[in-house]
Amino acid sequence: MIETECKQCDKTIKVFSCNFNEGRGNFCSVKCFGKFHSGNNNSKWSGGKIKRICQECGNEFSIVRAWIKNGGGKYCSRKCYGLFKSQYNKKLGKWVGDSNPAKTERVKEIISKCNKGKTPWNKGIPRTLEERKKMSDWRKGRQKGNENPNWKGGKKIFYCMNCKKKIEDYDSQRKNKTQFCSNKCKGIYYTSYTQKSNMKIELLIGEELNKRKINNIPQKGLFDIAVADFFLPESNIAIFCDGDYWHRLPGRQENDKIRTRKLEYKGIKVFRFWEKDIINSPKLCMDEIKI
Repeated sequence: MIETECKQCDKTIKVFSCNFNEGRGNFCSVKCFGKFHSGNNNSKWSGGKIKRICQECGNEFSIVRAWIKNGGGKYCSRKCYGLFKSQYNKKLGKWVGDSNPAKTERVKEIISKCNKGKTPWNKGIPRTLEERKKMSDWRKGRQKGNENPNWKGGKKIFYCMNCKKKIEDYDSQRKNKTQFCSNKCKGIYYTSYTQKSNMKIELLIGEELNKRKINNIPQKGLFDIAVADFFLPESNIAIFCDGDYWHRLPGRQENDKIRTRKLEYKGIKVFRFWEKDIINSPKLCMDEIKI
């Protein structure tokens, strides 16, 4: 280590000899490095701010040289720039505001004569007097319902494909949509009617139900609440096979309890079996359901 002094604040600092030989380690901090290389010490220093005179108000002001190179530095403030812009707009290439020469009466007369008989750009297709009268009468009356020529019958009644809930909607909005009252019902419906690879525990319960010759419906959507792994329509019983991993995640068991209460409120008996219990003995699980 070599002891040296900071070039900016003269503070004693220790520097590795390899860094000192390469010309580094001359400053104690980045702050001192920045101060030392600012102003005249900077190789790119061009003299700092220069004074200019505002082209609008005539006041003197200071500005950085880089702004002048980019075409700026003509006005002392945004207010002065706005006043100039109200007189001549470079982007539009014409005069605007109160200083616009087109605002004189003589120029207005010349422009109106030139445009006479021409359809303005914002008026669309030229209309006859009869067509204009019809349009004005229609707008005044604000035709609604059956009086409107575009009337297509209004809202129609649809029924949710899952929970059979009544839906009122326009036919045009339901044209390319499936008939569901919510995304929840849509998910339950497609889960019930799409082919799904059954889990091992579901296969074991299914085999046990078939051995006992119990009529069952696998993957049955129940209202807009849940999809039961097996539903016994004769005894109104729903069976759920809960995996040890997924159904022990945070918040999952609380959701399962809420769904169980909702189904019981609807008059359905709910039985839930854990994965380990089903694998150990599916027969004992089915014995709990007294049919």
